[in-house]
Amino acid sequence: MSEINDLSERAASMLCAASVYYNDEIAMNELKSNRFSKSQMRKICAQAVHSFESEEFHERSKEILLHIIECEEDIPDFGQLFFDNCVRVQRDIDFLTHLMSSRQSSHLLHPFLEYLYESDEDICAYAPIIEAIGKNLPQALSGHNGFFVTENLVKCVARLYDRGKSDPQIKKICLDLWDSLFKCDFKKMKPLSDMIDSFE
Repeated sequence: MSEINDLSERAASMLCAASVYYNDEIAMNELKSNRFSKSQMRKICAQAVHSFESEEFHERSKEILLHIIECEEDIPDFGQLFFDNCVRVQRDIDFLTHLMSSRQSSHLLHPFLEYLYESDEDICAYAPIIEAIGKNLPQALSGHNGFFVTENLVKCVARLYDRGKSDPQIKKICLDLWDSLFKCDFKKMKPLSDMIDSFE
C-alpha cells in the first residue's frame, strides 16, 4: 500500500497476475480482503480482463472480475471485454447477465451493445442479457451517452425480435423492453420508431 501511485498500481496488477497465473490463494485472498483505490482497482480489472479469454485462466479471471463488479467505484476497464472480443456467449452468459444487472452496467452498455450488434454470434443467445438490461433501463439511459445507448439498444432489440419472434419468450422480452423504452423517454424514442418498422 505504497503512497507512490505508480508503485501501488503496479503492485495491485502483479497481485492479480499472481492469483490468476500461479493459482495463488494468498494473492486471491489479498485481492478480496483489502480495500484498493480506484486506480488500483482499474489495474486489477485490466489484468483480469487480459486473461479472461484464455480457457486456462478464465475461471480465476472471472472470479476476480465478479468481485470487482460489486465495488462502489465505476470501473470502465470492464469495457475492454467487448473491445477485445474476450467474451463467448455460451461460456459467459451468466457472467454477462450479472455484469449487465450491476451498477457497472451504466458505462458498459454502449460498448456492449455495439459489440452485440456488430457480432456474428446468434443474438437470440443474448436474450437473457438484453432482458437484464431492460430491468435496469432508467439507470441505463440516465448517463451522458444515454441517446447512443438507446439507439444501439433499439437496433439490438429489433434484430432480436426479427430473429426470435417465433420464440414466445424472446418475443415477450422484446415487446416488454420496447414498452419500457417508450415509457422512459417517448420523445427520444419517437424518431427511432421508424427503425423498428423498417427493420428486416
